Formats: sequence, C-alpha cells, structure tokens
Amino acid sequence: MKMISLLAGVAAVAVSATSAMAGPSIYQGSVTRPALFGGTVTNTDNVSVGAADLAQAFGLLPGSVALFTIDSNGFANNTASTSTTNGATFSLQGNVTPDCAYYFGSANTTVNFGQIGINTSDNNPDAAFEMVGGDRTLDINSNLAGCNTRNTVTFSKTDLSTTNGAGFDPAQFTNVIPVKLVAKYKAGVVGGTSTVTEQTVTLSNAGNQAAANTHGAWKSSLDMRLTLSDPNKGLLAGDYTGSVGVTIVAF
Repeated sequence: MKMISLLAGVAAVAVSATSAMAGPSIYQGSVTRPALFGGTVTNTDNVSVGAADLAQAFGLLPGSVALFTIDSNGFANNTASTSTTNGATFSLQGNVTPDCAYYFGSANTTVNFGQIGINTSDNNPDAAFEMVGGDRTLDINSNLAGCNTRNTVTFSKTDLSTTNGAGFDPAQFTNVIPVKLVAKYKAGVVGGTSTVTEQTVTLSNAGNQAAANTHGAWKSSLDMRLTLSDPNKGLLAGDYTGSVGVTIVAF
C-alpha cells in the first residue's frame, strides 16, 4: 500500500517512487527553500530514516515540503542478475537422402532397328552388300535427369557388331557399324553456386568409348543423339548388337 503525506505547505516538486532495495521503509522527500541571496534552492533526498526524523529535518527549513512514503519494508532483491539482452538459439536438424534420377518411363530399353538394308543389286559390284541409304540417326530424350548432390555422369557406347565367324576380307567387308554419340544436358561444377551451363559430350565413331564428368547438384532434360555411320563396306551377315548408356552416380 502507498500513502502520501504532505507535511508543510504545498509540494514544490512532484516526486515519483523508484525501485527500492530490501530493508526498512523508504522515504523520498522534497523541499524548496529560499536561497541565502535570493531565488530558491530545491533539495531532493532519498533516505532510509524514520518518517518522523525526515519530517523534522525538512521542517527545520522554511519553504514547501513534500513527503512520499512507500509503506512497506521495500522489495526483495532480484533473484538473479539482470541483463539488457537475453534469448536462446535453437538447433534445427533433418536429413535429405542423396538421390539421382534419369527418367525413361515405361519405354523399352531395347531399340530394334529390324532389318538393316543392304544393296542386293547384282549389277553394281562396288556397292554390293553395303548399307543402303547412308547414315541413320536415333534420338533418345529424357525430360529429367540429375542428382541432388555431387555426382559423376558417365556416357558410354559400343558399336553395332556381329559375331559371324565366317571370316572376311577387311578391305571389302566389315562386321561393325560405327556409332557416334552426342549428349546434351545442363549442369555445373562441383562446389559452385553459379548458373548451370549446357554440357556437350561427344563419343566419336572410332570404336567403343566412355566419358565421365563430375558436377554439383543439377537437374535438366538430357538428350542423346546416336548416328549409325555407313562403313562404306559390305556388311557381314548376322545379328548386330551394340549399346549406349548413361549412368549418374552420387559421391
């Protein structure tokens, strides 16, 4: 409970209560008295003496006196040290599984060219048994490939060939149809955060080949164009098989 006592005249200065330390009752007093050589002097005291003592002290002075009493034994000390800044940082945790993707849906991964036409005309010895129509192309396109972490992308191809064991003159015949591969996709370097750029990987028709590139996380469409090259020689009879592959491996 708070009570205000006016001890002499009208209060000259309004005094507000301040936080008090533990201990006896706290009294705040204000007195305005004449200065020795004119004007006024205002004294404000915060004391821990009895109310009567304070009133007596102020009463000895001419002028206006006000006394504000906090009618208690004061407040207890803080339970801990104070601080103008406080807070906490909370650690958040989770996990994302590494994943690589190459979409081909439900497409059959065996591409059958069927009959590979040859020149069967018997009045043109130079072109006899050679592939008809020149080079052939095949496009394999995926609308999604990539990986959400560091990865290696490997392209490989093997030429079409047959295992016919009849034997032949290599100056006139061949048992291989060369394959060229050109792959395009967009990816960036490991550790970089810049915009990805188009990557072009070419495997020439000079034999079986493979090529690997490392990247940071990437995702884009991936297009592969195969060119079956005319060997300009007679094709040995038989079943021709080859392959083209793309492998994306996280590391």
